[in-house]
Amino acid sequence: MSRPFYRSELLDADVVWLLSVTFAGRVFRFSEYPVAPLDADGDPVAFDGGLTPPDIAETFDLADPEPEILSVPVEDLIFPVDVAALIAQGHDIGAATAEVALWVVGTTWESRRVLLNGTLLNPEVGADGEPVAFSVEEEPFEDAALIPSATQRVTAATYADHHNSHTGLYYPVVFGRPGLYDAAGGGTTTTSGSEALIVDVSGGDAQKLLLAGHIVGATTVTIYGGTTSESFSVAHEDDGVNSATVAVADVSGAASLSLTEDDYWVVWGVDGGLEWAPSIDLEGGGDLLTYMLRRSSLRIDEGRLASARSVLNRYKFAGYIDEGVSPYAWLADNLLPLLPVSMRSGPDGLYPIVWDMDATAADAVAVLVAGEQVERVGGITYDRTARDVVNELRFDFAQRARTQNYKRSRTLTPKPETADADTFSNIYAEVSYRRYGLRSGSLQSEIVYRQATADAILAWRLRAYGFVHRLVSYVGGVDLAWLSPGDVVDLTDSDLSLTNEVALVQATSLGGDGVVALRLLIVEDVARMVRAT
Repeated sequence: MSRPFYRSELLDADVVWLLSVTFAGRVFRFSEYPVAPLDADGDPVAFDGGLTPPDIAETFDLADPEPEILSVPVEDLIFPVDVAALIAQGHDIGAATAEVALWVVGTTWESRRVLLNGTLLNPEVGADGEPVAFSVEEEPFEDAALIPSATQRVTAATYADHHNSHTGLYYPVVFGRPGLYDAAGGGTTTTSGSEALIVDVSGGDAQKLLLAGHIVGATTVTIYGGTTSESFSVAHEDDGVNSATVAVADVSGAASLSLTEDDYWVVWGVDGGLEWAPSIDLEGGGDLLTYMLRRSSLRIDEGRLASARSVLNRYKFAGYIDEGVSPYAWLADNLLPLLPVSMRSGPDGLYPIVWDMDATAADAVAVLVAGEQVERVGGITYDRTARDVVNELRFDFAQRARTQNYKRSRTLTPKPETADADTFSNIYAEVSYRRYGLRSGSLQSEIVYRQATADAILAWRLRAYGFVHRLVSYVGGVDLAWLSPGDVVDLTDSDLSLTNEVALVQATSLGGDGVVALRLLIVEDVARMVRAT
């Protein structure tokens, strides 16, 4: 597992580029000059030199669900074997893998920072002794998994007496408490939250409904059919084919629910749907992101994912998945646009960067002063135009699953209507309006039922998209190579009238010459500026 550099170990340090290529059953090791780091057992890991240091860049964009695939070109490598001969023997160099890393002289082999694990792309191979060229590129970003799985469906094999209109339907994956939502003015109320599948019919009457394709926390649910409704106990059983435990309700003894309907809908109460683990309902944004990533076929950086999980759990979600979809595709379409994260792919896999637009100088991991730690490159640029600003945003949520209309909406606006309790304002909306005029937008979500979550989403989106943000680029020494995209820094540049400005590291680049380039996004503290005036 790769680890980041620590600031202290880079001060006055010699840093060496390392390249390890696994090909034809061997590991070929190249470096800037011959080195032999010692591993934890004290054994040397020899690198013979021959590597021209590459350039490598990392970046992230606000609310970007598709991470950029990292690629590093490598040229003029002289292998100690006849590569063309090995290829002729059946060894595919296109299937070779490589690791690009940085190592601080004097530290252990395990302390190196792995920047990229990938495969060889577009190799160019000559005769024995001639240079070899290729690019090391991360694995293609493709999620081959499916949720629900392809076998979790209503068929003659799983439920022989099911309703014919439900043949082939996937078992729903239910999370949170869909259908239980915050009412305007306080308290909670209900609407249809997910569809129940009719898996047993007798004489035209529904006998048993499948509620979810997994264990749920709820012991009772309310079921609607037509204009009737009734509460039923939840039971768990094996579907008979997949050895899958599913949640069902026996409705055969219904007192008020009509049993002749073609569709039934479930309202999930306070106990909710999928229990991810004992005492953990799957509703927090961090938990839901983690669960879906683990169901995917993608490599995951569990360490970095865990550090973001608790922060994202303040956002609460509920809903259901009733058709086969790759977990990551579902995340990109449904969850990620609602969270203040950008996804990145690192040497240990996929992970989220949580960008904190409310960061203060106290959150900074480094203090950068132009002319001291860094030198500016160019002037101030901007991440968008005024036409892209949104400072009035309406959010429709609490979807009624049966009709797909929304029961609630909230609007964050610089000019709230006093008679409408579902409009509200904040200092960021007001300042953005003064600068750019009124610029409106809207969004909807099928997986939000809580007003507090709706308001939190509106707040971060307006903070992020309600302003044109400044970008400034700097260069410094290799002692800054420990900084990563998403880090908070304290920036002072007297030439640009910037004093202790909070900024996010938006991009980093480490050149073969040891120069670190940083692109910083300045997080303007509008509230502080207003208080100062």
